[in-house]
Amino acid sequence: MPLDYVLGHEPAGRVVDVGDDVERFAVGDRVVVPFSLGCGGCGECRTGHGNTCEDGHALGFERDVPGAFAEKVGVPHADHNLQTLPAG
Repeated sequence: MPLDYVLGHEPAGRVVDVGDDVERFAVGDRVVVPFSLGCGGCGECRTGHGNTCEDGHALGFERDVPGAFAEKVGVPHADHNLQTLPAG
C-alpha cells in the first residue's frame, strides 16, 4: 500500500463541521460512519443498499477518502452515510 493512504474504517466520533448540503447533522452530534459510503441518490442507495452503490467509496481504502486513523474524516454525502449514535 502506498504511503499516502490513511487507513481505518467504521469510525465513530463527534461532528466538528458540516457542509452547506448537510441537513440531518449538526456540530457536536455523536455519529458512526459505515465502511461503504454510497452516493445517497441512486436506486441502490435509496433502497438501503449503499454498499453496492456504483459511485460509492470504501472509507480508508482510497486516497481521496481518508480513513478513521486521520485526525479528521470528511464524509461525502453525510446525510446518507452518517448514523447517529444514541446518548447511552
